[in-house]
Amino acid sequence: MSILIFLGIGFFVVGIAGMGVILYKKAPILLAENVSFVEPKEEDILRQKITTLTKSLKDRISFESFLKKSLTRIKIRLLKWENKIDQYLQKLSYSKKFDKDFWDKFQNNKKE
Repeated sequence: MSILIFLGIGFFVVGIAGMGVILYKKAPILLAENVSFVEPKEEDILRQKITTLTKSLKDRISFESFLKKSLTRIKIRLLKWENKIDQYLQKLSYSKKFDKDFWDKFQNNKKE
């Protein structure tokens, strides 16, 4: 058990030391005032691409179309469930659990 603890502590120390070395090497760059990692021209091109992409996505995906598609899917699912329930009730009504005159009796009771 003590070997695992020493290995864990060793990995932790090595990890912290590695982060310290990276921070020491990058400190002058991080402390510089006017540092631009991307040239302004590339930045503008990137912004333009992002804005055109978002505009095209907004044009392609509208709330109304999304709502229409989702409501039609829900309607289709409900119709399928209704059909399955209807088939189950038909099987149940034609099974041996009910008498042949069950529905006639039911309708007669309903009329009265």
